[in-house]
Amino acid sequence: MVAAEKTGPARFGFTKSKLEAVKCPDGKDRVYVYDERVPGLAFCVTTAGARAFYLYRKVGGKPERIRLGGYPELTIDLAREKAADLNGQIARGVDPQEQKRAARGEATLGEVWKRYEEKHRPMLKPATWAGYANRYEVHLKAWENRRLSDITHEAVTKLHRQIGAEGPYVANRVLALLSVLFNDAKVYNPAKGVKRFREQSRKRFLTEAEFPKFWAAVEAEPDPTLRDFFKLALLTGARRGNVQAMRWDQLDLTRGVWSIPDTKANEPQDVHLSAQALAILAQRKADAEALDPGAKRERATEWVLYTMKGKGGHLTEPKGAWAKLLTRAGLEDLHIHDLRRTLGSWAAATGASLPIIGRALGHKHEGTTKVYARLNLDPVKGAVDLATAAMLATVVKAGGAKEGGSNA
Repeated sequence: MVAAEKTGPARFGFTKSKLEAVKCPDGKDRVYVYDERVPGLAFCVTTAGARAFYLYRKVGGKPERIRLGGYPELTIDLAREKAADLNGQIARGVDPQEQKRAARGEATLGEVWKRYEEKHRPMLKPATWAGYANRYEVHLKAWENRRLSDITHEAVTKLHRQIGAEGPYVANRVLALLSVLFNDAKVYNPAKGVKRFREQSRKRFLTEAEFPKFWAAVEAEPDPTLRDFFKLALLTGARRGNVQAMRWDQLDLTRGVWSIPDTKANEPQDVHLSAQALAILAQRKADAEALDPGAKRERATEWVLYTMKGKGGHLTEPKGAWAKLLTRAGLEDLHIHDLRRTLGSWAAATGASLPIIGRALGHKHEGTTKVYARLNLDPVKGAVDLATAAMLATVVKAGGAKEGGSNA
């Protein structure tokens, strides 16, 4: 057991094993031991077992004990860095405690978020802002009452690791959002230096063996709006947000064209509608027009994938139904966005060129933008129709619904 000696507090080079051996002596409420490497760096253990790092120095002629952080959240190396930094400030005549007292009147993360929303939301696309808001609500809202100076590098690192256990992409996006908020507030950024997780480019799409299982699972979806959403997402290759917000006034069912006014690429896009997609849309249009006059009919005749839930009027969050669909299909590691990749992959497999596939999916690549400008929709129609026929042929081969039938 390491504890304070009778002649004075113990001093030794801090190591993990030595610090974990420190115990609070009987009859005392706490004990301090000091690091030999960094002047004033102390380690405190209370009778209740709480452990933390402190810096003990004279500031303006008066002894001050400044809490650096709890152990083991704050590592020995980081504690030494913080102590050395504060020692430098004190040497320059700065009172860290005065700064801390002044910080009590500083903004909270929630206040910074509100200011950021007021400033930037009007300039961002609704879908982009929805992503920011979701990350804040799910992962950062618990910190909304924290002063900015109370959000430490160690806390951000810990949060990033926790989210990373669920998925590296989300963890990195939350970290990026937090960094943006601190930079916007023009204060020290605790997210700086936190190592991002490595992200791998996804290559997932439905294979020939998987497609019949997937299609059968879609057909088994009890909610017709969700069932049609999954089919249209696959058959059009459009982005999820665009499919969810599809409006009847964007569709020309006679020409078989869906004109999306604004996409992620910041450009309008004409999407070819295959015979299978047109069959779904024609049925939904007939069902909508057959509804009795009222709020439901108003929404159904405005939005293709309408819903009576919420104020938006259209389908917004199919994740729960998607998870159940994958369970029915016996598939894993498949995202809704992979349906878009599936159409592109099958188009490539049936001989479509990369520029044609890019045009069909609304990609915006610097090297092919000029090529797209010279393309009309005719070769895109052929590529989409051929890819759709090839995908649905696997259902027929597996003994499922007839190709091109009303269920398509």
